[in-house]
Amino acid sequence: MAQATQTKGAIGEILLAGTILEEKFASFIQAYNNNFPPSTLPGVPVLMLLEEQPRRVIEQEARQSLLHFALFDPNFDFTPYTSGRIFHPLGELRWERQYPKVQIVYTGHKKYRPKLPDARETTLDAYIPIDREYFLFGKRLNKKELDRIGPAAKPGDFAEVRIPRLLRYPQLATLADAERVRLVVCEYVDSTTAVNVAYRLKDLVPFPEQSEKTGANRT
Repeated sequence: MAQATQTKGAIGEILLAGTILEEKFASFIQAYNNNFPPSTLPGVPVLMLLEEQPRRVIEQEARQSLLHFALFDPNFDFTPYTSGRIFHPLGELRWERQYPKVQIVYTGHKKYRPKLPDARETTLDAYIPIDREYFLFGKRLNKKELDRIGPAAKPGDFAEVRIPRLLRYPQLATLADAERVRLVVCEYVDSTTAVNVAYRLKDLVPFPEQSEKTGANRT
């Protein structure tokens, strides 16, 4: 875990929870896409992290697709995935399929909340939002390592000895030369008890960091 950044209060931020029917999920995602048009968040990437939990034996070559981490695409086929998150620096939508319904939770600024009928809303104004950075698994593969692995590996892939699959993170310009990647997480903390009451994913940042002026790596 890397540094933590503390601010005063999560003013205007909420936690929203509810359910929708499975057959309405695709249209729900399409509608949510309109909550963060490029004009509202210029230059800010919207990311999606999807996980499939199959109820069958998975062959080795199929394991690569069980976890999908990429730039958000509202037209992507979410059908195979059991759970997922769509996030940007100002909010996160996460869901889990529990047929015939899908459990939905949104955490973040009210402006980017989804339209969720009969949702339960909790304000987070009383809590302190703290940004923490966590290292993700894997180190970027160099050309020699890519050549040794062969066609299964792609430029930009990461690998970890303990994980039996290649790791693929969103292709962001800010991560182009990163040896490792860190995940920025906003944690909402009760200032009296120090209890973490909620959290959301925010962004990905490179490690080592690059100097804005020189472009040189720094730690």
